[in-house]
Amino acid sequence: MDQSMRELGIGDEGVRKRVRIMVESFYGRTASYMEALENKDNAALFEAFMRNIYGQSGEAVAIKALVHYMHEAVEGLAALPTSEILAGDVKFVAPKTELIRESASNG
Repeated sequence: MDQSMRELGIGDEGVRKRVRIMVESFYGRTASYMEALENKDNAALFEAFMRNIYGQSGEAVAIKALVHYMHEAVEGLAALPTSEILAGDVKFVAPKTELIRESASNG
Protein backbone atom coordinates (compact mmCIF):
# COMPACT_ATOMS: atom_id res chain seq x y z
CA MET A 1 0.00 0.00 0.00
CA ASP A 2 2.82 2.34 0.93
CA GLN A 3 4.61 1.68 -2.36
CA SER A 4 1.40 2.13 -4.37
CA MET A 5 0.85 5.56 -2.86
CA ARG A 6 4.42 6.56 -3.56
CA GLU A 7 4.01 5.47 -7.18
CA LEU A 8 1.02 7.80 -7.36
CA GLY A 9 3.31 10.64 -6.35
CA ILE A 10 2.26 10.98 -2.74
CA GLY A 11 5.13 12.14 -0.54
CA ASP A 12 6.29 10.77 2.81
CA GLU A 13 4.05 12.96 4.95
CA GLY A 14 1.03 12.31 2.72
CA VAL A 15 1.56 8.54 2.84
CA ARG A 16 1.86 8.62 6.62
CA LYS A 17 -1.34 10.65 6.95
CA ARG A 18 -3.35 8.50 4.53
CA VAL A 19 -2.20 5.22 6.07
CA ARG A 20 -3.10 6.51 9.55
CA ILE A 21 -6.60 7.43 8.35
CA MET A 22 -7.06 4.01 6.70
CA VAL A 23 -5.86 2.17 9.80
CA GLU A 24 -8.13 4.19 12.08
CA SER A 25 -11.07 3.52 9.77
CA PHE A 26 -10.31 -0.20 9.65
CA TYR A 27 -10.05 -0.58 13.43
CA GLY A 28 -13.13 1.57 14.02
CA ARG A 29 -15.20 -0.53 11.65
CA THR A 30 -13.85 -3.76 13.06
CA ALA A 31 -14.73 -2.64 16.59
CA SER A 32 -18.29 -1.72 15.63
CA TYR A 33 -18.82 -5.04 13.81
CA MET A 34 -17.35 -7.06 16.68
CA GLU A 35 -19.43 -5.27 19.30
CA ALA A 36 -22.63 -5.78 17.32
CA LEU A 37 -21.84 -9.45 16.68
CA GLU A 38 -20.90 -10.16 20.30
CA ASN A 39 -24.10 -8.49 21.53
CA LYS A 40 -26.20 -10.11 18.79
CA ASP A 41 -27.38 -6.60 17.97
CA ASN A 42 -28.69 -6.89 14.43
CA ALA A 43 -29.81 -3.26 14.35
CA ALA A 44 -26.31 -2.02 15.21
CA LEU A 45 -24.75 -4.35 12.64
CA PHE A 46 -27.28 -3.19 10.04
CA GLU A 47 -26.45 0.45 10.79
CA ALA A 48 -22.70 -0.21 10.65
CA PHE A 49 -23.02 -1.92 7.26
CA MET A 50 -25.27 0.84 5.98
CA ARG A 51 -22.76 3.47 7.05
CA ASN A 52 -19.50 1.72 6.15
CA ILE A 53 -20.31 -0.44 3.15
CA TYR A 54 -23.29 1.10 1.43
CA GLY A 55 -22.71 4.76 2.25
CA GLN A 56 -26.29 5.32 3.48
CA SER A 57 -27.77 4.32 0.12
CA GLY A 58 -27.98 0.54 0.36
CA GLU A 59 -31.06 -1.55 -0.09
CA ALA A 60 -32.39 -2.92 3.18
CA VAL A 61 -32.82 -6.38 1.63
CA ALA A 62 -29.13 -6.67 0.77
CA ILE A 63 -28.01 -5.32 4.13
CA LYS A 64 -30.30 -7.71 6.04
CA ALA A 65 -28.88 -10.59 4.00
CA LEU A 66 -25.35 -9.45 4.87
CA VAL A 67 -26.24 -9.28 8.57
CA HIS A 68 -27.62 -12.83 8.36
CA TYR A 69 -24.52 -14.02 6.52
CA MET A 70 -22.17 -12.49 9.09
CA HIS A 71 -23.86 -14.42 11.89
CA GLU A 72 -23.64 -17.66 9.91
CA ALA A 73 -20.00 -17.05 9.00
CA VAL A 74 -19.06 -16.35 12.62
CA GLU A 75 -20.86 -19.50 13.78
CA GLY A 76 -19.16 -21.54 11.06
CA LEU A 77 -15.72 -20.23 11.94
CA ALA A 78 -16.33 -20.82 15.65
CA ALA A 79 -17.14 -24.47 14.91
CA LEU A 80 -13.86 -25.09 13.07
CA PRO A 81 -11.15 -26.99 14.91
CA THR A 82 -8.12 -24.87 15.70
CA SER A 83 -5.92 -27.29 13.75
CA GLU A 84 -7.84 -26.55 10.54
CA ILE A 85 -7.57 -22.82 11.07
CA LEU A 86 -3.83 -23.03 11.75
CA ALA A 87 -3.39 -25.20 8.65
CA GLY A 88 -5.17 -22.55 6.60
CA ASP A 89 -8.01 -24.92 5.79
CA VAL A 90 -10.78 -22.40 6.36
CA LYS A 91 -14.01 -22.59 4.42
CA PHE A 92 -16.66 -19.94 4.73
CA VAL A 93 -20.34 -20.77 4.47
CA ALA A 94 -21.97 -19.90 1.18
CA PRO A 95 -24.34 -16.92 1.29
CA LYS A 96 -28.00 -17.87 1.10
CA THR A 97 -29.13 -15.92 -1.91
CA GLU A 98 -32.67 -17.18 -1.46
CA LEU A 99 -32.96 -14.81 1.52
CA ILE A 100 -32.44 -11.87 -0.79
CA ARG A 101 -34.97 -13.18 -3.30
CA GLU A 102 -37.54 -13.89 -0.57
CA SER A 103 -37.09 -10.49 1.04
CA ALA A 104 -37.28 -8.72 -2.30
CA SER A 105 -40.48 -10.50 -3.28
CA ASN A 106 -42.07 -9.76 0.12
CA GLY A 107 -41.39 -6.07 -0.32
